[in-house]
Amino acid sequence: MKAIGNVEERIKEIQDYFIQKLINGEFEVNEEKCTEAVFHLIIDGKYKFAIWIGISIKYMRLHAPVDCPNFIELGDFTDEQKESLRAHIDAQISKNKERKKKVRIRQLQAELAGLQTSI
Repeated sequence: MKAIGNVEERIKEIQDYFIQKLINGEFEVNEEKCTEAVFHLIIDGKYKFAIWIGISIKYMRLHAPVDCPNFIELGDFTDEQKESLRAHIDAQISKNKERKKKVRIRQLQAELAGLQTSI
């Protein structure tokens, strides 16, 4: 029985580790797989989680789609955790969009410069 208790304690430690990573914003957003309702997150560069937002943040929970099974079940999030996680997700998506816009602007500037030299 003691071994089972130790395993359960370790699982709880691992769950807490990943919850803290999510709440602290220590993850990457895999935007290519995201939808309006499901966000695909990567922790430590390899552990994948899908978070279902749905129509409201109050319904936020882990989601296990076939193409992205969660590394480990984390249980339900508190309302405070949900708000923090959503803020981090939104910030990362916004930062990624801004970065992509800057890359596109540089590409267009280079293309325009090439056109101007050929005139």
